[in-house]
Amino acid sequence: MEVGYVWSFIYALITAIFIRWIIKRVIILVKLPPGPWGLPLVGYLPWITKDAYKSFIDIAKLHGGLFSVNLGSETVVILNDWKSVKATLIDQPKVFSGRKYLKLTEATIQNNDVAWSEGNVWQIQRKLTLKCLTNIGLVNKSMESHIVDLVQEVTEKLTRYNNKEVPMESMFFSSILQTNWKFVSVDPIDNNKLREYEDAIKELFKRFHPDNPLLIFEWLRFIPPNGFGYKAILKASQVVTNTLRETINSHLNEWKDGDVNDFIDYYIAEIKKRQVSGQKNEKPFTIDNLLGSVFDMFTAGVDTINSTCLWAFLFLTYNPDIQRKAQQELDAVVGRLRMPNLYDFTNLPYIEAIIMEVHRKASLAPLAVPHRTMEDAKVFGYTIPKGTTCYPNIYAIHNDSTLWDKPEEFNPARFLDNNNKVVWPSYLIPFSVGPRACLGKHLAQMELKIIIASLLHKFNFKCPIGSENSSFAIENGLTLHPQPYSLLIQLRND
Repeated sequence: MEVGYVWSFIYALITAIFIRWIIKRVIILVKLPPGPWGLPLVGYLPWITKDAYKSFIDIAKLHGGLFSVNLGSETVVILNDWKSVKATLIDQPKVFSGRKYLKLTEATIQNNDVAWSEGNVWQIQRKLTLKCLTNIGLVNKSMESHIVDLVQEVTEKLTRYNNKEVPMESMFFSSILQTNWKFVSVDPIDNNKLREYEDAIKELFKRFHPDNPLLIFEWLRFIPPNGFGYKAILKASQVVTNTLRETINSHLNEWKDGDVNDFIDYYIAEIKKRQVSGQKNEKPFTIDNLLGSVFDMFTAGVDTINSTCLWAFLFLTYNPDIQRKAQQELDAVVGRLRMPNLYDFTNLPYIEAIIMEVHRKASLAPLAVPHRTMEDAKVFGYTIPKGTTCYPNIYAIHNDSTLWDKPEEFNPARFLDNNNKVVWPSYLIPFSVGPRACLGKHLAQMELKIIIASLLHKFNFKCPIGSENSSFAIENGLTLHPQPYSLLIQLRND
């Protein structure tokens, strides 16, 4: 009889706890922004296409620009219009500065990088990384010579295809990788491993797309034989981190106080400075955090610039009038006897507008890197609880007809005022926005300006015969790539 009372008490206690959890959950859901209902365990995933950013646009038509949706068992909030992004990432930057914890990022880089860390460590590491970048001249024009070398290499590749079709997928990546490496380390990269590095970086970006089941149901990593791609991610990550760690160790072994020549040297100098003053090497003043910062530069920086270049020349090829107008501006400002440089860009507004329109039309990182609330947040009368994952839908903002006239068209002129001056609207956010905006945006813009201007100055890009109409098909990943394509290349003689 007493045993029966005990079990009755246990059942009652479990029931009470469950009911209390249900009540708390309902209260949270009621306060959250509205959104569609889903199914148990999988949430709304059955209705989310591989182009999740487009599915979110459809949901927003019913629930507004700020809505919640269940992805698996997790309730996330989608910032689907500029008003919602501004009210969160800009107006409440500290609250929305967190990052979603993922087993994948923990397994690859232990969240020691700038992109996936958060809190005080992230703030200090971001400032430290920016300081080191500034010390090597990465945020000014002194790094231009390295980018010119990149352009020269790509130009030589393209020249070999004069009056022939060229597979554009193979044109940029290795050259950009070698150039970005020069910012990281003065030690030369192993050219024999360039293809291995390229495959590894592409594998990482392919696997980290937002609707990857492995990012939603992390227990899938235990499923044989490959853990739904988990082992492939670890292998690709190790290819990159092993090389970076070897390079960092080489810098440490050859370290001489005051002899600093690259990003790694400057970061090590900051670590040594703390050691001399008797301070502990706490995060982010550690070799692991240095590895994390370099990992971001080596992977994200290369992939995004490569993809943007691929989109740029695809758009320009299928908009020949825009390509010709850009070349006319280059001829008028630069002439035909030399190549363009960064100083020319004060007089090249149309070229700059083209790059901005490529950013908008490609929307390379459509859902950016997910944010996480560091505390309860109030937005438009709704409560977004602490720890909630939030996705800014950059693709939706860049294709919002209330912000852009005919957003489906490729039209650089939208960024020029009546005086032919470039105007960058606040809602053009290819590098995201707020304190978590991409650290490498200055380098990216420098490289894109010189690459795109130089190649337009040197070549005509035309559609291959029989391919006059492009579908602009997309390969999904953490960033959006155009599917591999070829163009007809001709040296300009006009």
